[in-house]
Amino acid sequence: MYAPEFRWRAVVLHYAYGVPCVRVGQIFGISSRTVLRWYQQFKRCGHVMPGKRLKKTRQPPHVQRFVADYVKVHTCFYVEELQAALRQRFGADTSGFSACALLRLLNFDLGLSRKVLERRAREVVPHEIEDFVAKVKCWYKYPEQLVFVDETSKNGLNSMRRYAWAARAVVRVPFARGKRGGRVGLAERSEEAKQLGE
Repeated sequence: MYAPEFRWRAVVLHYAYGVPCVRVGQIFGISSRTVLRWYQQFKRCGHVMPGKRLKKTRQPPHVQRFVADYVKVHTCFYVEELQAALRQRFGADTSGFSACALLRLLNFDLGLSRKVLERRAREVVPHEIEDFVAKVKCWYKYPEQLVFVDETSKNGLNSMRRYAWAARAVVRVPFARGKRGGRVGLAERSEEAKQLGE
């Protein structure tokens, strides 16, 4: 990717001073085709930098709005809860609500990465504990009654992965440690097997 100043210098040499594209390419060490493309883009758009491509979203706008509103209301949520809410709202037969699709929607379309969501959830946890203590105040006698599980040691992706771990592969090796046999040994064993078979 060439800097805008570099592109402008090549276009100015060709446009303002009338230097041929081949010569401009030789001066700057780029192909004449590149200089010609930059010049054509300048004539067409008025600038030499390529425009950003429009993002293609897989989810329709009304689904994106629903997910954005859901995330605002529910700061702590699991992907499965979001899937259930989407299926309840838009119908169970609607496709495109897999965990991967929702994570792509959150990250790329709405700009909510896993770190942002975790930070928001961490900020809400003390308020949730206060609400829980207020609810159980009538049964609360001493601090040891309340137990809060610390889940900070868990990986943040565990809640999103579900069944991503495969079973370990078992490799069957035809040779055993300590039992060496060359070609002669194999030939002898095959002869013994033939004799036993007869």
